[in-house]
Amino acid sequence: MLGRGSGEEIGTYVEKLMTSELSGNVIDICPVGALTSKPFAFKARNWELKGPETIDVTDAVGSNIRVDSRGPKVMRIVPRLNEDINEEWIYDKMRFCYDGLKRQRLNDPMIRGPDGRFKAVTWRDALAVVAEVLHQVKPEEITGVAGKLSDAESMMALKDFVNRMGSDKVLYEGIGPNPPADLRSNYLMNTGIAGLEKGDVFLLVGTQLTCQPFNHIWIALE
Repeated sequence: MLGRGSGEEIGTYVEKLMTSELSGNVIDICPVGALTSKPFAFKARNWELKGPETIDVTDAVGSNIRVDSRGPKVMRIVPRLNEDINEEWIYDKMRFCYDGLKRQRLNDPMIRGPDGRFKAVTWRDALAVVAEVLHQVKPEEITGVAGKLSDAESMMALKDFVNRMGSDKVLYEGIGPNPPADLRSNYLMNTGIAGLEKGDVFLLVGTQLTCQPFNHIWIALE
């Protein structure tokens, strides 16, 4: 709490921002509703919403969520309790990603200018930039990656494009080793997500939990 009396307010200390990918969870833990979701605030009442329970598709663990909607409009996404996976938490990407369905939806391609800001351009200009970058790399450094929600026609177009660039590397998002499925132990990890709490040491080799850098150009279709 900052200030006193009528000037008292909830916030962070000067020059100390809350830089967390889980910052949206303070909305749920606030006991009086003083901390609210900006996209959802004052847009609807709880009794007006229908909230089917579902699984999040933006992360790799299958967090349990509830999608609240009013009519055809998605109004908010909140966590659903599952002690074995995400408990009662979700991260900011899934909590606020629905905002792009209407309010902050990108309708035009954008290119970062010399000043570091994005500006809207035509598709011709955007594709010209992509072509310029593609011609600066070797064919063996180009890999096409089809997203999990891509249709067969889009994936075929991606394959033809990558092949014309001289590369035969076309992957599907989520592809990994294909162990035999005869034995259950061949395709299961040695512990579930809930079992991580019992671990003493975790060793990550060549990767990061939230960001995986690549040395090649990746073309993704979503």
